[in-house]
Amino acid sequence: MALQTPAFIGWTQPLAAGVASALIKAAAQPDNTLPLDLGSHRVIVPSNFASRLIQEELAVQCPQGVLLPIFQTPTKFLNWGDSFANAATSSDALLAWIEVLCSTDRQDFKNLFPHTSKGIFTFEEAQRFAQTLYQLRDELGGSARGLDFAGIAQLETNQESARWQDLAQLEKAYREALKKRSLRDHNDLRTELALGDGYPEGVTHIWLAGLIDPQPLFISALERLQSRFQIQAIVGADATEANNFDTWGRPLPKAWHDRKSDWKDFDQSIHVVSNPTEALKKLRTVLGETKPTDGVHAVCACDREVDAPKIAALIHSMGTDAVNPLGTSHGDHLLHHSLRVWSRCLGTQEPEFEEIRPAFQIPCILEAITGGTTPYAYTTVHEQLDCLDGEMIRGPISVLIEEIQVLPNLSKRLDSLVPHLIALKNLRDEQRKLPWQAALIAILQKFVGSKKLRESNPDDAYTIEVIQSLIQAAAEIAQAQSESELQLTHQQLFGLVLDATASQRYQRSDAKEAVNLPGWVEAPWDPVPHLVLFGFNDQLIPQSIHAHPFLPAPLRDAAGLTTN
Repeated sequence: MALQTPAFIGWTQPLAAGVASALIKAAAQPDNTLPLDLGSHRVIVPSNFASRLIQEELAVQCPQGVLLPIFQTPTKFLNWGDSFANAATSSDALLAWIEVLCSTDRQDFKNLFPHTSKGIFTFEEAQRFAQTLYQLRDELGGSARGLDFAGIAQLETNQESARWQDLAQLEKAYREALKKRSLRDHNDLRTELALGDGYPEGVTHIWLAGLIDPQPLFISALERLQSRFQIQAIVGADATEANNFDTWGRPLPKAWHDRKSDWKDFDQSIHVVSNPTEALKKLRTVLGETKPTDGVHAVCACDREVDAPKIAALIHSMGTDAVNPLGTSHGDHLLHHSLRVWSRCLGTQEPEFEEIRPAFQIPCILEAITGGTTPYAYTTVHEQLDCLDGEMIRGPISVLIEEIQVLPNLSKRLDSLVPHLIALKNLRDEQRKLPWQAALIAILQKFVGSKKLRESNPDDAYTIEVIQSLIQAAAEIAQAQSESELQLTHQQLFGLVLDATASQRYQRSDAKEAVNLPGWVEAPWDPVPHLVLFGFNDQLIPQSIHAHPFLPAPLRDAAGLTTN
C-alpha cells in the first residue's frame, strides 16, 4: 500500500456527494446487492458537519446498505493511542502549570521575565500565564516535529534561545508535576504517536476529504504510515487543476497567489457596503426580502462569533429559523454569568459593595438569597442600593449592615435592605463551610430553583448541558487538586471550572426547516445552490496570523508552523 494520486471530483459537484462516490467506487464489490463494507476505512474530514453530510450521501447512494467508515478530524486521528495512556486533561495541565508557577521565583528566570517582575507569582498571575503556556505548547505541538519549548531553544536560527531555555526549565518542572500524578501531557503523547512506531489498528484505507490546511504534524504521521495503509486525498476541484495541489490534496500557495478566476456576473455577485448595519440590510435584499428556504439558501459568516448571531436574528425576523453548526457558547449562558458574579463573593475576605451590587443585579442570585422575590422587591432592592451608593458607605458586608443599623438617617430609608444583606452573608458563610465541589452543586440547585428542566425544551436542554459540563469539570479539577500541593479557595476553584467549560458549545437544534449558517471551513461542503459569504474582507479571509510575544514570524517558519 502507498500514497495514491489525489482524486479530483470537480468544482461543480457537491463535495459530500463526490466524496461518497469516491468511497463507494474504491470499495465496490462484484455483488452489489450486499451491504458495502467501509468499516476498515478512516475518513479524515475538516469538521463534524462534513462527516454528517458524507454519511447522508452514503445512505442515498448505497440503497443496499453500508457499513460506515470511521470519520475523524485530523486532531482526533492523531490521538488514536490516548486511550492506552493516562493523558492529562486540560484541567490537569492547567493546574500543573499553576502549581509550577506558584512555586517559581521570577528572579531565577531573568531571560524570560522583565527585571521589574520579581518574586513568586500570585494565583491570578499564575493562572493567566498558565493559559498562555498551555496554548503555546498546543500550537508548537502541531509543528512537523511536534516541537516543545526545549526543541525551539535548540533551533539554530532562534535568536532568543536563552529565553526559550528558561521556558524549557519551566516545561521540565511541568512534566514532573504531571508525572507525580502518573499523567502524560497530551502533546507529548500525540508527538510520540505521530512519529513513533505505532499505528491505528483495524484500518486499511485512509482518506483525506477536502482538507485544506491540516497541521504539519498530521502530515508527518501520514508520511510515516503511507507504506502500511492506502492513503488518498479527495479534492473538490477539476482534474485539470492537479498541478495546483500537492499529493496530500493541499493547495500550493504559489500556484494560487496570482490566480485569475473567470467569475460571471461579478458585479451582481459582489456587494460592497460601508458598515455592518448596511451589510445586514443588503443581506435582506440579496435574500429577496422573502422567507429564506431550507436547502436553497445558506449564509456563511466569515466572522462567525460576531456576525452569525446577527444573521440568525435577521433570518428569524424574515419568518424562518437559522442553525449555526458552531452552536452557542456555554460561557454565554446565564448560569456562567451568575457563577462568575457569585464566586467573587466567596473570597477569603468578606465581599464589599463592589461585589455585592453585581450579585443583586442578577435575578437568580437575588432569588437564591431571598428565597424568592418579585419584580417589585427587585426594584426596591436596587433603589436602596442606589441610596447606599449615594451615601458613599463602603466596607465589608458586616460593616455595611452595622452602619445601616446604627445611623439614624440610613436605618429608616434602608430598613428592608438589611435582611437581604444578612441573607447574602449567611448564604456566603454556608457555601464556604461546604467542600467547594458540594458548594458549586448547591448553588447551581438554588439558581435553577424549583423549575423542572425538560430535555424536550431547547432552552432547558441548553441549561442541562451547561450544568452537566460544570459538574464534570468540577470533578476533574477536584481530582487534579487532590493530588496537587496547591491550596485554593472556593473563588479560585469556581473560576477554574468556569474557564474550563466556557468555550464548550451547545449545538442542538430542533428546527425542522432552517437556513444553515456554516463556518468558513464548512462552507464548501454545504450543498445549497445559493450561498452568501457575509463579511468577506482581507482581515478575515485569508486570516492573518498576528504577532505573538513568543512566536514571531521567522521563528514560526523555523519551527515548521503556518505563516502568513
